[in-house]
Order: sequence, then C-alpha cells, then structure tokens
Amino acid sequence: MFSSEAAIALKGVGAVIYREMRLFFGNKATIVLSVMTPLIYMLLFSTSLSKMMPMVNYNGVSVSYIEFVLPGHLVMSVLSTALMTSQSVFNEKISNMLLEILSTPVQHKAYMIGKMFASTSLALIQSMLIFLCGILVFRVPLSFVRFLGVLALNTLVCVIISGFYMTVMGLVKQFRTFIMTANILTNVIMFASSIFYPAEQIAPGLRLFAKISPVTYCSDAIRSFFLLGNVPRLLMLLIIGLAVCFTVTSVTVFRKRFAEV
Repeated sequence: MFSSEAAIALKGVGAVIYREMRLFFGNKATIVLSVMTPLIYMLLFSTSLSKMMPMVNYNGVSVSYIEFVLPGHLVMSVLSTALMTSQSVFNEKISNMLLEILSTPVQHKAYMIGKMFASTSLALIQSMLIFLCGILVFRVPLSFVRFLGVLALNTLVCVIISGFYMTVMGLVKQFRTFIMTANILTNVIMFASSIFYPAEQIAPGLRLFAKISPVTYCSDAIRSFFLLGNVPRLLMLLIIGLAVCFTVTSVTVFRKRFAEV
C-alpha cells in the first residue's frame, strides 16, 4: 500500500518538474528575461561599485570587489528565478490550470514539491551560468574543488529561497497583493543583505533586516567557501536548517491555502 502511494507521489512530482521544464525552455523570451536582471547588476552596478571600492576586507582577507560580489550575484539570480516560479502558482490558480493538475493523481504535496524541485533546478542552472560568466568576464581564478563546493552550496540556497517565496505565496490570498509584497520584499532582502557589501557596512537602520534575512546567510556561506575554501560549522548548520524549514513550511502552507482546490 505504502509503496503504491509513494510511486504515485513520485510520478506526480516528476510530472510537475517535466511540465515546468517544458514551459520554461519552450519560451526563449522567458529564458532571456530571467537572466537579464542579474547580468545588468553584474555588468553595470557592480562594475561601478568596484571603481569606488576596488578592495574589500572579508574575514581578515583582502579581496577585489568583483571577487567579493560574484557569490552575491549567484544568490540574486536565484531570487529572480524563485520569484518567477512562485508567481506561476498564482497564475495557474487564476487560469484554473491548478484545478486541472490537482484533478489528476498529482496530490497537493507532490505538486508543491515538484514546483520547488523545478524552481531549484532552474535557479541552479541559471545562477551557475551567470556565475561562470562573471568568472570568465572578470577573469577571477577558481579551482575545480571550489567550483564543486559552490555548486553544492548553491543547491541548498536554491531550496531555501524557493521555499521562502513559496511560503510567502501561500500566505497571501490575492495575486496583486502577492506581486506588490514580493517585489518590496525582494528589494529589502536584496539590499539589506551581504549580496553587494559586507554585512557590517550595512546602514544601521537596515542591519536588523540583514540579520534576519536568509539571503545574508546564503550569500555568506557561498562567499566564505568561494574566497576562503571553507564554511564555518555554525553557518553550515544554519543553511541546512533553513533548507529543511522552508521546505516544510512551504508544503504545509500550500496544502492549507489551496485545500479547496
């Protein structure tokens, strides 16, 4: 009995992931637009800031600003993709596509897990492409071991941020309210974090947001391994805990929010 239910659930998750991949890669405009924002920030905003502060002190090590900010751009790319995927849930609800999907053997839990896996996969692909683009453009040295470490950490970051946006989506009832909330929230957690500058240099009024923002810890974890070759144990445990926490909360909130579907 259990194996049969598990097999149905796995097929449901696989079907949702397959559908998301077909929708994304089947639209060239979506692919281009999804990478434009991080690329613009990387090539324009960060290049300008690098002229203002060419060197940054990070945990006692002096690095160029470009080296410091590249892991932040990787996280920012994940933010963009996760937001887009969470919006798609609302779009499917409004168009009654969600009702059709859940009318099949795909269960609420399978749908949500499939969405998160798809979001994580897409975010991972796009963010690593942008990261490699930055490495090639700015000629920042990167060993193969550190690349693998960044890839592994970025996978956890994708889970965290996807779960975060899915949780927010499940807590908001109106699509317009969600768009406004998500856009404001994205700007706050992006600029009140260590994506673009060290956390200790954030303005005092925004420092509280930086301390409670998961984006700060995601950026610090990837940056620490990228620049120093290791992640502090406490930070690593926090990242794993956030991944588990947001996965559970997103699935739970979604089931309650769309129980009537």
